[in-house]
Amino acid sequence: MDTTKEKTSDDLFTAEQKELLALAQSKFPITADPYAALGEQMGMTGDEAYAVMQSLHDAGYIRRLGPAFNSYRLGYVSTLCAVSVPDEKLESVTEYINGFYNITHNYLRENDYNVWFTVIAHGDAELQRIVGLVEENAGSQVLQLPALRLFKIKVDFNVKGVARAAEKRQAMIPKNVVPIEVTDDDIAIIRAAQVDILAGRYPFKDIAEEVSRRTGKTVREEQVVDTLQGWRNNGTIRRFGITLFHQKAGFDFNVMGVWDVKDEQVEEAGAIMAMQDEISHCYERPRVRDWQSNLYTMIHGQSLEQCDEAIASIRSALAAGGIEVEQPQKLYTLRELKKKSMKYFYEE
Repeated sequence: MDTTKEKTSDDLFTAEQKELLALAQSKFPITADPYAALGEQMGMTGDEAYAVMQSLHDAGYIRRLGPAFNSYRLGYVSTLCAVSVPDEKLESVTEYINGFYNITHNYLRENDYNVWFTVIAHGDAELQRIVGLVEENAGSQVLQLPALRLFKIKVDFNVKGVARAAEKRQAMIPKNVVPIEVTDDDIAIIRAAQVDILAGRYPFKDIAEEVSRRTGKTVREEQVVDTLQGWRNNGTIRRFGITLFHQKAGFDFNVMGVWDVKDEQVEEAGAIMAMQDEISHCYERPRVRDWQSNLYTMIHGQSLEQCDEAIASIRSALAAGGIEVEQPQKLYTLRELKKKSMKYFYEE
């Protein structure tokens, strides 16, 4: 990890690009002409807004445009996993882990448990099968840390560098989530929408045409828009927007804060943490074997110092709320081994 250079959004983006990134990371319009809607907010035409988006894509800042689904609403289960892998086996184990499409994220972190990855599967039996295969390959027991409560998931980088209002959030308990019923048409829309839909000027028209091609029947753009907007409204889509290559966008550093909070204070602590803009993810996870922490936060920053300052700020916010905690374990990311969006209903 390069600790010598520090880039800022001002070094990387024009004012128009920053404005579009601020709007389109989480709130990309789901409408027949989304770029016209963006342009109206930016004081430009739809064609001009599309040109700004393409300039960001051509420069390599945008990973994809599309939905981030709530896995549980689609009937999937997931878990964070950690395993201790010796240096001499790291490359071979990494190659094996990354071969599963169900494993979407994989990181080398600074800890005895050094390989951290996420598994998403259509049922617990499939999830346990994958974990078992990884254990066999790695020759080491995998630590399974499924989310008990989700206090926050919002990957929305503050490219404008200005203070953003804190948002109160309702915690989600995965075991209580009731999956939606999906039709064959719904599955076809999910499959078409979960790839990168950035290229076209009218992305929802493109999805409709792709679904029509796959199903052999006419699916109208209006149906796609209504379906996706309905899913965003009911929480099946957590976020619809662009995903950045965050290292290239100036956020080179990230750290997982692993906290030990009194069990009776977890709900209050999670709510406080979720209001901190520096945090993109906040989960309660079980205490397992020799791993006795229970709250997890992800922080992205433009320097190691910024990440450390964010953790200090979180501790101060907790203390102000009457929650005293020890310094968390700081699991800095040493290497991003894999980062892909999940392909839902890929197995069918």
